[in-house]
Amino acid sequence: MRSRRLRAWQQSDLVLTALAAIPRRVKSADALLLGTRPGTPVFVGQIDEVADRAFRQCPPLENIPGDAGWRREMVRVYVRRTLEAAASGGGPVHHL
Repeated sequence: MRSRRLRAWQQSDLVLTALAAIPRRVKSADALLLGTRPGTPVFVGQIDEVADRAFRQCPPLENIPGDAGWRREMVRVYVRRTLEAAASGGGPVHHL
């Protein structure tokens, strides 16, 4: 994304880390968001769909410290926050 505020979503490649042995690409994220306008109900619905797909595609490993169920629930939260921040030109959304 080139501009600070998007008129329409242009391109995305969503990859999640720290959940599995290797990073996982969220399939169809780009196709769901392409051409949608941030701030519209359609965009919000597509963000929710991408977050749900990420949740289904990226179960966390059980053998690392921390509650795997909580980490899995946070996938949706962080995907939504990240996409909303990207659409508004915001920065990182994590607490680290």
